[in-house]
Amino acid sequence: MIQEREEAKRLRKQLLALLNQDSDWFRKGETEMAKTIRDVGKQLYSAEAAAVANINKLTVAHYNELRTQGLYLREIATRYKSNENALRVWRKKHKEAIID
Repeated sequence: MIQEREEAKRLRKQLLALLNQDSDWFRKGETEMAKTIRDVGKQLYSAEAAAVANINKLTVAHYNELRTQGLYLREIATRYKSNENALRVWRKKHKEAIID
């Protein structure tokens, strides 16, 4: 989990650095800079999509059981190889059925 978080952080920083170099990169056509920005963006999206896919394996019943046992949101997210943000989105989707 920590490795994925560090990788996502590294990719975000790399993407921001590239965007700061040339804010008009998208207007200049298919340049090497544009290709690099798109590649880094795809890698970042893939990492975040994996976190969402993992947390979607969580059932409401199991979530309620884990919360009853006293687990924090971070601990639940870690068990599902996800992150707290993905878990928050999941909780909003299932707010009628969860016990908190």
